[in-house]
This record gives sequence, structure tokens and C-alpha cells, in this order.
Amino acid sequence: MVKYIPLILPANLENITTIMLDNIDQDKIEAKKIVDASLRRLEEQKLITKNGDQFSFLTNEEQDINREIRDIRIDQSEIIDKVGSEIFSVLFGLDKKYRYNERYNYGFNTIIDDRPIGAQREEIGLKIITPVYAHGGANDMELKGMALRERNVIVALHSDTAFLEEMEQSLQIDTFLRRNTGRAASDAIEVIKATKSTESKQRAQRCRDLIIEALRKADLYVNGNRLDIKEKTPDQRISDAFKALIESIYTKQNYISKPYLSPDALREILTTKDSQSTIDGFQQTVSNHLALTEMLEVIERSSYKPLSVTMRSITDQFGKIPCGWKELDIAGIVLTLFKKQKIRFELNGENIATNDLGVINYVTKRDYLDRLVIKWRDIINPELRNSLPRLKNRMSLYLMAMSTHVKKRLLRPKQPIGTIKNPFH
Repeated sequence: MVKYIPLILPANLENITTIMLDNIDQDKIEAKKIVDASLRRLEEQKLITKNGDQFSFLTNEEQDINREIRDIRIDQSEIIDKVGSEIFSVLFGLDKKYRYNERYNYGFNTIIDDRPIGAQREEIGLKIITPVYAHGGANDMELKGMALRERNVIVALHSDTAFLEEMEQSLQIDTFLRRNTGRAASDAIEVIKATKSTESKQRAQRCRDLIIEALRKADLYVNGNRLDIKEKTPDQRISDAFKALIESIYTKQNYISKPYLSPDALREILTTKDSQSTIDGFQQTVSNHLALTEMLEVIERSSYKPLSVTMRSITDQFGKIPCGWKELDIAGIVLTLFKKQKIRFELNGENIATNDLGVINYVTKRDYLDRLVIKWRDIINPELRNSLPRLKNRMSLYLMAMSTHVKKRLLRPKQPIGTIKNPFH
């Protein structure tokens, strides 16, 4: 009765129950339960189909096609992959980058359950946990452990699987339509196929809407903790979680207090006179003093290892966790150490002079990164260096006295060796 008047009387549970009432005094709540149970039985028998909240009563041809569609088996991994693509599209579109601030954009890996979506090249990631993960989801303790072990934002969707069911039925319809493309069919069958194509799009959109709602309420985990992020738009919630992740693992990123924004800033390092440094480290008034100290310590420790420290290895190390510095910033810190003669450069076995402006190319151009060797320069304390001539004279006097004493001892073998006054006292 309601099949052909959907615009006037949509065939949802409420309307079907209303027209099925025997009298105005009948208990509508109880009647709705009876109608709902009947509709479920009809759906199981493929006599009707449900699209969203509306039911469609099927003709014989529609029943046959519906049975064929529902008998199509879609692998769960395909459903999960498709849902994952929808989720990441909802959150970030095609640009899988998180904008931390005006200087730092972070690419991230995308994973749903244990299935990677796309290339996995980044240091951080976004991992979605669906209700079917590990055959029933993960509990709070398991999710905290996962977040502690991994450098990912963990998004745990709640137990409602409606979005997965909508995606499965959409994929079943698409598979049926592909299999029957080009086959001769009656006009009635072609109309049914067109209707099913529209239904597939509606189910895919409904899946997307359900995903957005699930993301609004999902639990978020970072670094072993569940975050207290209130219900916002999904992308805002995930951005807040990424911010917490970035600040928990890139702990030395803020060592760059004065960034180097252009090659001109690098040239200025070499041409500007600056003597603000101490023997053991850098004064806090020196720009980027924490970064300078950190890099100098790394180069000093590496100088005792057999492998050479190259510009490439320095760029790779300081471009990753826990620093995550930009390449120009790394080059700027290296050049500052070079200008202050804390380190020295060798290119093809030859030392580079501090006034050689070509060194800017050596620390920035990819052709030189593997060939430029960085060596720690062991600087002697100026007071110790000034005292070396005096120490040398005292040592000479001591050796002369020792030589004279030995000669006397050889001439008088029975006489014990006396004590020579140490010229250093």
C-alpha cells in the first residue's frame, strides 16, 4: 500500500505502525514492537529491503535480485579498507598532513585495525580501532598499552557497527552491478538495477554520516593515556590529539629558538662577527644555545666511533624524533659550530677554511651531504695554552736534572738514588 507513495507516506517503522493500528485506542508502543518483529522476518526472507529507516516491499524480480546481492560475500578486510579510506577522507581529505604551527607540518601514516592504508613512511601515525578489531574490539587497558608502544594517535570507535553494515551492503550492490554490466535484461530489470545503483550511493553516504558521528564520540589515546577531549568536529578532535602526540615525542624541537628561514640567514652566520661563546658550552644569550650544545655533544661522542660523521648523518639524525628540525635549521646550527671553530669540515680529505662561503653549498646541496665529513675540534683552554711554554721549560730542567743524577749514580753505584727536587713544585 505504501510502496508507490514514498513522498506522501515514507515507509518507515512509525508510519507502517500507524496504518496497521486496529483502533485509535490501541497501544502504539506495543504495536510498534510487533510490526518491527514482522518487518525483520520479512527482511530475513528477502521479501522486503531496508534502506536507512525506510522499508521497500519487493516485487518478484526485486526479490530475486536482492537474494543474489545478499548472497555476495565481501571479505571483511575489503570492508575495513574501504571504511578506513572513508574515515581518513572525512578527517583530512587528500592531504594527510597535520599542521602543528606555521613552520611545522607533519605527515602521518594511516592504519585501521592492523591494516595499513597507503604507504607507511612517516614517524607518526593515525590508527583507527573499529568495533570488530580482534573479534570484539579492544578494552581500555589494551588501548593504553597500544598507545604507549606506538607513535600513533589511537582512535577507538564505540561498539555500534552500523557504518560497517552500510558499507558492506554498498559493496555488495556495486559487485552485483559490475557482474551484470553489459548483460541483456528486461526493462523491468534495468529499472531495478538503476534503483540499486542509487541505493548503493545512499548507503555509502549513510556510512560516511555514521562515521562522522562515531568519530565525534570516539575515545582518543596518546602516549599511554586516554585524552580528555570534548565532543567537537572529528578533525578538531584529531588535531588536538596530534598536538599532544607531537609535544610528547618531539621534546627537543623547541631548541631552535631562532630559525633559519633562508640561505641568506646561513650566509650571515659566516659573515657576522660573533664571539659570544664559552669554553665548555654556549651562553644562554646565544641564539639556539640548546641546539648548539646538543649537536656539539653528538658530534663529540661520534668522533670516538669508527664511522665518519657526515652532513647526511647529521641531517638524518636531527631531522627525526626527538628533534624534528628543518634542514635549514640543521645547516644553520652546523655552520655556527663551524664558525665558532667547535668543529671542522673535510671535503674529499681537505680541510675547509672558515672564510670559505662555498661551505653553504656543502651543508645544503644533496651532492655534498655524503662527502662532507664533520670532525670535532678539541679546543684547549686558553689559560692552559698560555702556560705550555712555562711547563715546557720546567720539564726540560727536570729532565736535565734527572740525567745528571743518573750519571752520578753510575759513577757511585753503592750510593742510593737521592730525591731530586721536582721543578713543578
